[in-house]
Amino acid sequence: MTDRFRLFTPGIFEIRGFREVERLPNPAPGDEIRRVIEGGVLRRLLSLHATFTTSAAVGNRIIHLRVEDNDGRALWEFVNGAAIPASTTVRLAALPGIDPQTSAMDGVVFMRSPDFVLMAGERLVTATTGIAAGDAYTNISIVWEVIPLRILEELLTPAGGG
Repeated sequence: MTDRFRLFTPGIFEIRGFREVERLPNPAPGDEIRRVIEGGVLRRLLSLHATFTTSAAVGNRIIHLRVEDNDGRALWEFVNGAAIPASTTVRLAALPGIDPQTSAMDGVVFMRSPDFVLMAGERLVTATTGIAAGDAYTNISIVWEVIPLRILEELLTPAGGG
């Protein structure tokens, strides 16, 4: 990743964007949450909330939250250690600064969100160990901080257009 850079290095260079709430369509049963970052913006995940319902298929599921590059290689991953059994419904909450030792409480599975911005072509995905054909993610909402690239270009272009 030497040809890329990440903004928001604390104390060095920080630009704030605007907040956007996005509701994703439910993936088909047995499929994962997947959000590809479009061109023209940088996105920082502020929160992700969803409901995950497991089918009656025997076995535990473990939810991973990943950021992948446009070739599907993992750039970042958080694994929640909570085993979710068959015939169970939990809420997923991905937030910044979650203690990695906190796995699940009162039907909520906690995940830490990445602490960097996502760029065009990168993907925010779940990767659920043991997912079964009837398992389903529903009620997916994401809160983003969005920074249009044109704003960065204006800030980084010297006065006089040089």
